[in-house]
Parts: sequence; C-alpha cells; structure tokens
Amino acid sequence: MSIRPTNGSGNGYSSINPSNDNQDGLVQSTSGPNYEGHTVSSRGGFQGICARIANLFRNCFSRNRGTTTTPSRPVITQANIHHPTISGQGAQPIVSTGDKKLDSAIIQADLRAQNKQTLATHIQSKLGSMEGQSPQDYKAGAYSALRLMLFTPGETTVSSERERQACVTGRDLWEQAAGDLATNGNTDGLMLMANLSVGGKHVPAGHLREYMDTVKGTFTDENKATDPTVDAILDLAAKIDATEFSSPGSGQVILNYIGNCGQVVLENEEMNQLILGDQNGQDPQHVQDNSKELQKLLENARKTDPELYFQTLTVITSSVFLD
Repeated sequence: MSIRPTNGSGNGYSSINPSNDNQDGLVQSTSGPNYEGHTVSSRGGFQGICARIANLFRNCFSRNRGTTTTPSRPVITQANIHHPTISGQGAQPIVSTGDKKLDSAIIQADLRAQNKQTLATHIQSKLGSMEGQSPQDYKAGAYSALRLMLFTPGETTVSSERERQACVTGRDLWEQAAGDLATNGNTDGLMLMANLSVGGKHVPAGHLREYMDTVKGTFTDENKATDPTVDAILDLAAKIDATEFSSPGSGQVILNYIGNCGQVVLENEEMNQLILGDQNGQDPQHVQDNSKELQKLLENARKTDPELYFQTLTVITSSVFLD
C-alpha cells in the first residue's frame, strides 16, 4: 500500500512506500501551501555576504587536526620530487625523507592542503563577485541552486515504521519552518532544514546531529531564546542517526524524501515571493548562470574537502535565508 502523507492539508508530496509495496511511487513536485505576505528577516541578525564568508571560512586552515610524531630521518638531501599546484602552474619541491612511501604521503597531504586553500580562496572570490555584481541575482541564483539540490529522483521505500515516521516528521518540519517565516519572519528553521536535506546526505553515518549543531552554531548564540522548530529539527537529526545505526542506508532514504518535500515548499510561489521579494529587476539568464556556478563550486568543494563543502553550503544557505 502506498502512503502519501499530506498533513491533512491536501498538499501533495512524494509518496512513501513500504519495502513490500510493488506499486510505483515516482517523486512528484506539486504545489505547497499558501503563505501570507510578510517580509523576510532572521532572528539571527543580518550580515553581508563578505562578512559571512569571512566568518565561516576564518578557521578553515587554522585548526590543528591532531599532532603526529615526526619519524626519525636519515641524512636529509634535496630530492628531485615536485608536485603541481591545483592550477597546474609551477611546482613545489620537497625534501626527501629517504622513505618513498612517506614521501608520497607527504606529497598527497601537501596537495590536499594546497587544493583546499586554493579552492577556498576561489570560492570566496566567486561568491563575493556574484553578490557584488547583483545582490538580487545572487540570492535568486542561490535559491534556485538549493531547490535543484534538494531534489532526488526516484521513489521512497522504507523498511520500518520508524523510518516512515522520520520521513513524515521531516515533511512536517518543512511546513512548520515555512509557517515560522509566514507568521513572524523567522527563517532559522528553513536554514536548518536546507542544510539537513542537502548537506546531511554527505555527513558520515551517525554524525548528523553533530553536523546540525555545527550549522546552528554559525548563526545563533547561547543566549538566544529556545526555538521549538530548531529544537525539533535537531531532535530529528538524532533520530535519523539512530535509524541509520539500526538499518544502514536508511538515513539516505529519509534525507532524500525530506529533501523532495523541501523542494515542494521552496517552489511554492508565495514562499518564493517571501524569500526573494520583488523580482522585477532580476536578470533571468544571470540568475541561471549563478545557480549553475554555485552548484559547480559546491561539487568542487565536496570533492576537495568535506569541511570546505559544509562551510560553503552554510554560506550559500545563509545568503538565502538570513538576509
């Protein structure tokens, strides 16, 4: 039997099928709820894109990831070992340790560090340039990129009632977060749900709650009043971790479904207006180009370094929801 949760409001979402369901349940995008017109404002306060980038990337390379004991080395001689920079221009010599395996490990570590720092600088420059050219087109492009990244094609098949409940809870929390925006201009829930649905797919199994706490910490402080929606989202992340532990692979299924529900919410015309405001001055081609470029930057960051990916995603989502 195919289950299509609608929260009693008639809003269409992708169906959730039990594992023994032979019916097709293709993901569909349909209209979401209506939202009254209110201006968007974040209780977390406003920061320009350049300030957000600087804050989120500040510690990208300064943290010590752990210390290692330097192995004893033979007499050091200059070796003819070079490795290219990420741009392919120039080469950097290193000193041989006398151990080929250790030399190779050093080269790879240096490459990763260089690639991360070079790409981080490139991302900061790109985001700042986009925002500088047209803040309106940048935000619309980021919004478009998020909608596209939320969607995962295919049907949702769950193997337990706990998984189904997690899917339904995620769908309801998207609705609740949208309601927070419509009623009091609070976008914190939308910010967290976007990061949960997109970034959560790339978090190591069992660490989703930890990741969401980190995201929350980028735009809230300890003195901030308790937000029921935010607390519920963090609780959902912990439940998905527990579900993944008991049924490996279920976390991705749940997050795919929740992401598809998020796309439905963000594609709602009223929600679009609430977040983006007056769109008369937008350049559609520029918006589309920005959307593609942002997706490309995120994919490059994901392939280069997980931390850089999550930081970049947080910058982009904050550009959409925290302005």
